[in-house]
Amino acid sequence: MYKAFLIKYGEIGTKGKNRYIFEDMLVHQIRHALKKVEGTFDVTKENGRIYVEGTSEFDDEDAINALRKVFGILWICPMLQVKDEGFDKLAEDVIDYLRTMYRGKKMTFKVNARRARKNYPLDSMGINMAMGEKILEAIPEMTVDVHNPDIYVNIEIRSRINIYTELIPGPGGMPVGTNGKAMLLLSGGIDSPVAGYMVAKRGVKIDAVYFHAPPYTSDRAKQTLEEVAEKFDATWLTENRMNETAKDALVPITQDKLQEGQELWVDVIELTPSGETAFDTSGDRKIYLDEYKYVPPVSGYSYHNCYLVFYSNLEYQLTFYNKDGVELYAGTFQKNGKKYATMVTIWKCS
Repeated sequence: MYKAFLIKYGEIGTKGKNRYIFEDMLVHQIRHALKKVEGTFDVTKENGRIYVEGTSEFDDEDAINALRKVFGILWICPMLQVKDEGFDKLAEDVIDYLRTMYRGKKMTFKVNARRARKNYPLDSMGINMAMGEKILEAIPEMTVDVHNPDIYVNIEIRSRINIYTELIPGPGGMPVGTNGKAMLLLSGGIDSPVAGYMVAKRGVKIDAVYFHAPPYTSDRAKQTLEEVAEKFDATWLTENRMNETAKDALVPITQDKLQEGQELWVDVIELTPSGETAFDTSGDRKIYLDEYKYVPPVSGYSYHNCYLVFYSNLEYQLTFYNKDGVELYAGTFQKNGKKYATMVTIWKCS
């Protein structure tokens, strides 16, 4: 139905002599977004306005949906654009436009004219009054309401004349690429994509990275971490060191996770309210170890054993033994207003 769109921007209009840089980037982003829409488009800018004209058949809903995702666009206005052939011809065009758009619906309207081209014979107020009179004569179903109308009949007098009644909101912000670049680490939760969206809305070009590194980040280690977080109690920690209470509580969580000849380590530590750094980052804090060992043929049986060890022991073993067989999962969780960091490590016994 629509053949052209008037694109309005907001914050870009506050720029000074460098405004053209932001306008050009917005034009570039609009062209890029419309590549996904079937059809061809001509995107141009002129005196604070950007025009999108379809040069072939296209689906207007697809085009609008594509434009609504472009940062920097404040309003998308499907419009009729005509040449200046005198006021009487303009009135005919406006009346035909309203008849096509609203098909005899009873509604109120207000004419809102803007005369950017000052050599037009009528001023803005004169256009409002004369056009309102023409509409009332031609479409009796419509009445004037200057305070709270159903539609605004917008008429912009420029090198060409723009006629539109609909304003579709865009995302606002600044065009992507006008405010530098940044890397976004996707964690798998909702926070990181929302942060990326908000930063991109300020004009930053985002490159995203996601670390998916099996077998080092195994489902088994993840499940253990989730169970630890669910059953965690603050009494497990004494000055951020695991105690016997923690060991007793962790046994039923960890022992069914191990295969013969494996060890499982659990580290939980409280984070500071600000900065999210551990209160105690030394290697002398106590952490939990569960091992499932096979005793050689002399005794010929396997057994579980769990105890508390120093974190420095885990660091040492990860550094010097069997690094290729490690499964690791780390994360954070909250309990009773406090935040904790957790790490689960599974590897072959040395």
